[in-house]
Amino acid sequence: MTPQAEQTTELRVMTFHPIENVPAVRLAHMLGKTERVRSTTYHYMTYPIDSPRPADGVATVRVYCGNCDTTVQVTIPSAGEVRKLRSRRLAVAVPGLIFGIAMIAAYNGSVGGGNGLWVLFGLAGFIVALVAFGMWWSDHGVRVSKSESVASQGMHSVRTRQHDKANVRS
Repeated sequence: MTPQAEQTTELRVMTFHPIENVPAVRLAHMLGKTERVRSTTYHYMTYPIDSPRPADGVATVRVYCGNCDTTVQVTIPSAGEVRKLRSRRLAVAVPGLIFGIAMIAAYNGSVGGGNGLWVLFGLAGFIVALVAFGMWWSDHGVRVSKSESVASQGMHSVRTRQHDKANVRS
């Protein structure tokens, strides 16, 4: 008996991921992409990851991919590991935001003496903070294992249902 597969089309939406006992994520096999003038749409077939989070550390589990008719190794960190990862991202985001705002506020109105460079540093700090906040907000910690082949890592990823534009049962 094979796990129930879903064909999905990804629409990128940032969603906060609560740290649950069983992460609400699925193994995704990329079927292809549709390129248009101003957008690219990726198509996936997804399969459930039913393994619970370990009590501590990181667990590596094998998840069935019906497209490849094989199993793929997936790492699932404990809730504590996910909290550590998120706190590191927050530790980058908050100082980056403070630095960015301080540099832009201090040097934005003044002209000359290389102050434009400080404004650029401030903008860079602000951008780094936004990226780190986004990663902190949306990270669930579940990944395709680095021990998988490069080809397998390229075809497989871990997706959430919040990214799905359409769920079509097959």
